[in-house]
Amino acid sequence: NPVKNPQDDEVTKTFVLDTINPTIENTVDKKRITYQDAEGMNYSNQDVTITTIVTERFIDESLIDLNLIKDGKAYGPEKPTLENWMKDQKKYGVTVTKEVNLSNSHTTSSIKITFTIHAEKNQEHKYVYRTSAKDYSHNLAEPSSVIALCLDQKKPDVKITYTPTNKDNQQ
Repeated sequence: NPVKNPQDDEVTKTFVLDTINPTIENTVDKKRITYQDAEGMNYSNQDVTITTIVTERFIDESLIDLNLIKDGKAYGPEKPTLENWMKDQKKYGVTVTKEVNLSNSHTTSSIKITFTIHAEKNQEHKYVYRTSAKDYSHNLAEPSSVIALCLDQKKPDVKITYTPTNKDNQQ
Protein backbone atom coordinates (compact mmCIF):
# COMPACT_ATOMS: atom_id res chain seq x y z
CA ASN A 1 0.00 0.00 0.00
CA PRO A 2 1.37 3.35 -0.96
CA VAL A 3 1.48 5.97 1.76
CA LYS A 4 -1.18 8.66 1.20
CA ASN A 5 -0.18 12.28 1.40
CA PRO A 6 -2.54 14.13 3.84
CA GLN A 7 -2.60 17.15 1.51
CA ASP A 8 -4.40 15.05 -1.11
CA ASP A 9 -7.54 15.23 1.07
CA GLU A 10 -7.47 19.00 1.41
CA VAL A 11 -9.94 21.00 -0.58
CA THR A 12 -9.84 24.76 -0.98
CA LYS A 13 -13.08 26.57 -1.63
CA THR A 14 -13.60 30.26 -2.18
CA PHE A 15 -16.80 32.02 -1.30
CA VAL A 16 -18.06 35.56 -1.02
CA LEU A 17 -19.92 37.12 1.86
CA ASP A 18 -22.12 39.61 0.08
CA THR A 19 -23.88 42.17 2.25
CA ILE A 20 -24.13 44.94 -0.35
CA ASN A 21 -27.57 45.57 -1.84
CA PRO A 22 -28.02 46.20 -5.56
CA THR A 23 -29.00 49.74 -6.53
CA ILE A 24 -31.60 50.87 -9.08
CA GLU A 25 -31.92 54.18 -10.90
CA ASN A 26 -34.92 54.89 -13.15
CA THR A 27 -35.13 57.94 -15.41
CA VAL A 28 -37.61 58.96 -18.09
CA ASP A 29 -36.67 60.67 -21.37
CA LYS A 30 -37.92 64.19 -20.59
CA LYS A 31 -37.72 65.23 -24.27
CA ARG A 32 -40.82 63.13 -24.92
CA ILE A 33 -42.80 64.47 -21.95
CA THR A 34 -45.15 67.36 -22.75
CA TYR A 35 -46.43 67.98 -19.22
CA GLN A 36 -45.94 66.73 -15.67
CA ASP A 37 -48.69 67.31 -13.09
CA ALA A 38 -48.25 67.95 -9.37
CA GLU A 39 -48.63 64.24 -8.56
CA GLY A 40 -45.76 63.30 -10.91
CA MET A 41 -47.83 61.94 -13.80
CA ASN A 42 -45.87 62.45 -17.05
CA TYR A 43 -47.99 63.13 -20.16
CA SER A 44 -46.97 62.45 -23.74
CA ASN A 45 -48.57 61.77 -27.11
CA GLN A 46 -45.64 59.69 -28.38
CA ASP A 47 -43.48 56.71 -27.42
CA VAL A 48 -41.62 57.20 -24.13
CA THR A 49 -38.34 55.57 -23.08
CA ILE A 50 -37.46 54.77 -19.49
CA THR A 51 -33.81 54.04 -18.70
CA THR A 52 -33.03 51.79 -15.75
CA ILE A 53 -29.54 51.15 -14.40
CA VAL A 54 -29.09 48.28 -11.94
CA THR A 55 -25.72 48.14 -10.22
CA GLU A 56 -24.48 45.05 -8.37
CA ARG A 57 -21.14 43.29 -7.82
CA PHE A 58 -22.32 40.00 -9.32
CA ILE A 59 -25.03 41.06 -11.74
CA ASP A 60 -27.62 38.50 -12.84
CA GLU A 61 -30.38 39.77 -15.09
CA SER A 62 -32.70 36.93 -14.07
CA LEU A 63 -32.98 38.63 -10.66
CA ILE A 64 -34.29 41.91 -12.13
CA ASP A 65 -38.04 42.47 -12.50
CA LEU A 66 -39.59 45.21 -14.63
CA ASN A 67 -43.07 45.79 -13.23
CA LEU A 68 -45.59 47.56 -15.44
CA ILE A 69 -49.17 48.48 -14.59
CA LYS A 70 -51.41 49.55 -17.47
CA ASP A 71 -54.72 51.25 -16.67
CA GLY A 72 -54.64 49.94 -13.09
CA LYS A 73 -53.88 46.28 -13.92
CA ALA A 74 -50.61 44.33 -13.95
CA TYR A 75 -49.38 44.17 -17.54
CA GLY A 76 -46.74 42.08 -19.26
CA PRO A 77 -45.28 38.63 -18.78
CA GLU A 78 -46.59 36.63 -15.80
CA LYS A 79 -43.04 36.65 -14.40
CA PRO A 80 -41.82 40.13 -15.38
CA THR A 81 -38.09 39.38 -15.56
CA LEU A 82 -35.88 41.28 -17.97
CA GLU A 83 -35.46 38.09 -20.00
CA ASN A 84 -39.23 37.54 -20.32
CA TRP A 85 -39.86 41.17 -21.32
CA MET A 86 -37.17 40.89 -24.02
CA LYS A 87 -38.67 37.64 -25.29
CA ASP A 88 -42.28 38.95 -25.37
CA GLN A 89 -41.74 42.65 -26.16
CA LYS A 90 -43.73 42.67 -29.42
CA LYS A 91 -46.67 40.98 -27.70
CA TYR A 92 -46.87 43.84 -25.18
CA GLY A 93 -46.13 46.80 -27.46
CA VAL A 94 -42.78 47.70 -25.91
CA THR A 95 -39.14 47.67 -26.95
CA VAL A 96 -36.61 46.44 -24.39
CA THR A 97 -32.84 46.49 -24.79
CA LYS A 98 -29.95 45.93 -22.40
CA GLU A 99 -26.30 46.87 -22.17
CA VAL A 100 -24.22 44.86 -19.70
CA ASN A 101 -21.09 46.33 -18.12
CA LEU A 102 -19.27 43.56 -16.23
CA SER A 103 -16.47 44.39 -13.82
CA ASN A 104 -13.39 42.17 -14.07
CA SER A 105 -12.65 42.74 -10.39
CA HIS A 106 -16.24 42.10 -9.24
CA THR A 107 -16.39 45.46 -7.55
CA THR A 108 -19.23 46.99 -9.56
CA SER A 109 -21.10 45.68 -12.57
CA SER A 110 -24.25 47.11 -14.10
CA ILE A 111 -27.01 46.56 -16.59
CA LYS A 112 -28.50 49.51 -18.47
CA ILE A 113 -32.04 48.72 -19.59
CA THR A 114 -34.02 50.84 -22.02
CA PHE A 115 -37.75 50.19 -21.85
CA THR A 116 -39.80 52.00 -24.49
CA ILE A 117 -43.57 52.03 -24.19
CA HIS A 118 -45.20 52.65 -27.56
CA ALA A 119 -48.19 54.99 -27.74
CA GLU A 120 -51.20 53.36 -29.34
CA LYS A 121 -52.95 55.24 -32.14
CA ASN A 122 -56.24 56.85 -31.03
CA GLN A 123 -55.83 55.45 -27.50
CA GLU A 124 -55.12 56.82 -24.03
CA HIS A 125 -53.46 54.63 -21.40
CA LYS A 126 -51.93 55.23 -17.99
CA TYR A 127 -48.83 53.29 -16.96
CA VAL A 128 -46.85 52.85 -13.78
CA TYR A 129 -43.31 51.43 -14.09
CA ARG A 130 -41.11 50.20 -11.24
CA THR A 131 -38.01 48.03 -11.12
CA SER A 132 -37.01 45.56 -8.43
CA ALA A 133 -33.76 43.62 -8.08
CA LYS A 134 -31.98 41.27 -5.72
CA ASP A 135 -28.62 39.56 -5.79
CA TYR A 136 -27.51 35.94 -5.32
CA SER A 137 -27.47 36.45 -1.54
CA HIS A 138 -31.03 37.77 -1.75
CA ASN A 139 -30.00 41.28 -0.74
CA LEU A 140 -32.86 43.45 -2.03
CA ALA A 141 -32.40 46.78 -3.76
CA GLU A 142 -34.16 49.76 -2.23
CA PRO A 143 -37.51 50.34 -4.00
CA SER A 144 -36.94 52.10 -7.30
CA SER A 145 -38.50 55.39 -8.18
CA VAL A 146 -41.91 55.04 -9.79
CA ILE A 147 -42.39 56.38 -13.31
CA ALA A 148 -46.03 57.31 -13.98
CA LEU A 149 -47.02 57.95 -17.60
CA CYS A 150 -50.11 58.85 -19.55
CA LEU A 151 -49.64 58.15 -23.26
CA ASP A 152 -52.48 59.90 -25.01
CA GLN A 153 -53.11 59.84 -28.75
CA LYS A 154 -56.86 60.14 -28.36
CA LYS A 155 -58.31 63.33 -29.78
CA PRO A 156 -60.44 65.36 -27.39
CA ASP A 157 -64.16 64.96 -27.80
CA VAL A 158 -65.57 68.50 -27.88
CA LYS A 159 -69.28 69.19 -28.15
CA ILE A 160 -70.61 72.67 -28.70
CA THR A 161 -74.27 73.44 -28.27
CA TYR A 162 -75.95 76.61 -29.40
CA THR A 163 -79.33 77.95 -28.48
CA PRO A 164 -80.36 80.98 -30.53
CA THR A 165 -81.77 83.88 -28.58
CA ASN A 166 -83.28 87.21 -29.56
CA LYS A 167 -82.04 90.64 -28.47
CA ASP A 168 -83.99 90.28 -25.18
CA ASN A 169 -82.07 87.07 -24.41
CA GLN A 170 -85.15 84.92 -24.99
CA GLN A 171 -85.40 81.86 -27.16
